[in-house]
Amino acid sequence: MASLTSPTTTTKEIVVDISPYFRVFNDGTVERPLQSAIEPVPPLLHDPHSGISSKDVVISCNPTISARLYLPDSI
Repeated sequence: MASLTSPTTTTKEIVVDISPYFRVFNDGTVERPLQSAIEPVPPLLHDPHSGISSKDVVISCNPTISARLYLPDSI
């Protein structure tokens, strides 16, 4: 038997708009239009000026999720 209810269509609405850098939608997705134009800053194994080391880690490849970890030389 066919359903009498029509399928729900959800529209993505912009919750935060920091154009041209990024937009956050109500479903949690993030759009970064300038991502290819921005060159990432490489992590530093040791920054003598700040005393902090950093490292990039990949959390997931699909979807692409990564993070930069920071570790102070001393606590």
